[in-house]
Amino acid sequence: MELYAEGAEGLTLLHRVGSVTPISQRPYPAGEIIFPLPQTEAGTQTYILKAKSQQLMEVSLAHLDLAELGEYRAQEKLYLGLATGVFGVMFFYNLFIYLILKKRAYFYYLAYLLLVYLFYFVHFGYARYYLWPEVTEWVLWSINIPLLFALMAATQYTRYCLLTAQYLPQWDRRLKTLSRVAPFFLLTIATGVPALFEISTELLVLASLILFFFIGLQSWKQGYQPALYYVLGWSVLGLFGSLRILSALGWYPLTPFIERAFVYGSFFEMVFFSLALASQIQQHRKIALEGEQKIAQMHQEQATKLEQRVKEATQELMAANHEKTRFLSLISHDLKDPVGTLAVLLRTLQTSPEEAKPKLLKQAAQMAERVHQLLLNLLTWAKSQSGSLKPQPEQHPLIPLLAEVLTLMGQEAKQKQVRLKPNIPLEASVYADAPMLITLVRNLLANALKYSSAGQVIFFNALHKGNQIRLEVKDQGIGMDERTLANLFRLGEQHRSPTSPEGEMGSGLGLLLVKEFAEKNQGRVGVTSKLGQGSCFWVELPATPPQRET
Repeated sequence: MELYAEGAEGLTLLHRVGSVTPISQRPYPAGEIIFPLPQTEAGTQTYILKAKSQQLMEVSLAHLDLAELGEYRAQEKLYLGLATGVFGVMFFYNLFIYLILKKRAYFYYLAYLLLVYLFYFVHFGYARYYLWPEVTEWVLWSINIPLLFALMAATQYTRYCLLTAQYLPQWDRRLKTLSRVAPFFLLTIATGVPALFEISTELLVLASLILFFFIGLQSWKQGYQPALYYVLGWSVLGLFGSLRILSALGWYPLTPFIERAFVYGSFFEMVFFSLALASQIQQHRKIALEGEQKIAQMHQEQATKLEQRVKEATQELMAANHEKTRFLSLISHDLKDPVGTLAVLLRTLQTSPEEAKPKLLKQAAQMAERVHQLLLNLLTWAKSQSGSLKPQPEQHPLIPLLAEVLTLMGQEAKQKQVRLKPNIPLEASVYADAPMLITLVRNLLANALKYSSAGQVIFFNALHKGNQIRLEVKDQGIGMDERTLANLFRLGEQHRSPTSPEGEMGSGLGLLLVKEFAEKNQGRVGVTSKLGQGSCFWVELPATPPQRET
């Protein structure tokens, strides 16, 4: 910039000052360009200011006397002190929080705040006066270098404040790209053209600010509370910045307030950004508290469920013990009656005449067989309960496997004048443990025989159902009512009908073994019955070995 005085002899150069002129070589030592005007005699003096720049330049002119200049300088120092104080308070307050929490969002917030302050410190000429008064070429680049680094810090602050990697992964990738691309704009310094570096940097910053604002809106729409303060921060900066731009275009009057509109906007921006971080911490604590409450609730529910399971298990154990106690009572009763009867018969045999002895011996044999059958079932059940009885299934043809038990049970039926009628196909086979299957069939036939009367028929059928073999024992006996059916196959239940031929009472141990042995051989058991119409017990077992999944 050159200042000329117009006189009778033409233009006289008074001062020549450039932006790279050291402070000590300026006509007035200040960061701004100030031209002292010589005192003139009364009259009018014309001065001509010539300005030349390689880029767009806005020049504010003011004509001040020494008192007004002193006032202006004092006001500038006041602005500098206030700005430094506000930025300093925000910086050290958040630095204290960062040292406690060690969160990256706070680190990049501090970096952004410091770089924005440095940018304004350079932009308004304070750095030129206080930091590098004698430096020349550096001045041309110093304004936008802090701005570029502030952009990099703002990019990372956005990522960690809005947690874009977690909530907006697509936009997070764009922010990462921006943080990698921004440093390459420093390469424009190598061109030696400050205007190129300034324009490219400012265009990048403008595009980035729009990107930041849009990402903030997206995050806020997703319900992330800290994004509200983030968006307000950029909105306030944009509002104050718009006033300054309108003033530069001549659409709004330039006042000292408007001249520093960007600074005031940055003050509010930093406050809102700090609130965004505080909101993030509060939200994290809320989420953590809700998580702790959910965990505590889950623990409480698990404890309640465990307590309920323990209670149920205790009740089941008590019920099982009660059932076993009743079962043992029934067993002892079942043993006591035939053994007592057998003892009476044996004593009677000693004193009875010879002609009565065959009948007594027959009755004694029947009682002995009942005791033997009961003891055999009891021993088998005890082995099963102890876990020592393991099934060893094999493929067996049914006819040869069951021939012996059918013959023996047929003889018992004949003694009772009951006919046993088996119906087994020649090709029928079963995949089961042989001793268990024989015990199962014997108990079913014995149960049917117990409740059959003279002249009735017991049917034993074997039927193929797909890959299953169904064994049925159907009698024409007294049948069962619904209550008896409901208690069937349960430990400790007595099964007796008031119309039973001999009025026999049983513990149900034989049927328990039927059910248990069927299940151990991958089968199932069932019964259909009506009172006075007989019963049909059936067992379904694998006819062939089950296929293994490959």
